[in-house]
Amino acid sequence: MSLISWCQWLQNTRLATAINESIWVFPLIEGSHILALPLSVGMIVIFDLRLLGFAFRGGPASKLLNEFLRWSKIGFAVMFITGGFLGHQSGSWPMEEQPVATCRMAAL
Repeated sequence: MSLISWCQWLQNTRLATAINESIWVFPLIEGSHILALPLSVGMIVIFDLRLLGFAFRGGPASKLLNEFLRWSKIGFAVMFITGGFLGHQSGSWPMEEQPVATCRMAAL
């Protein structure tokens, strides 16, 4: 089974159809996916600023690491799950129009 035929099959599943036909489900999934990105990456950036000495100088870095790592993992988990739903409903249309999307799906 080729990648494009697999994506077309995926696009025609009941879950993908339900996501595509719903008024609220797709925007909720996409919004959650987009809002989880700064949560995940933002915590890493803030911790890097702490290690460079630009922010949060008052406490030990290990205490901040435990707190920031937890939030970063939560953000990554939300992005991973919602990204799966977004990829599930998108099907094959990006594959035929955008070669970059083909590379991205092959890497996943």
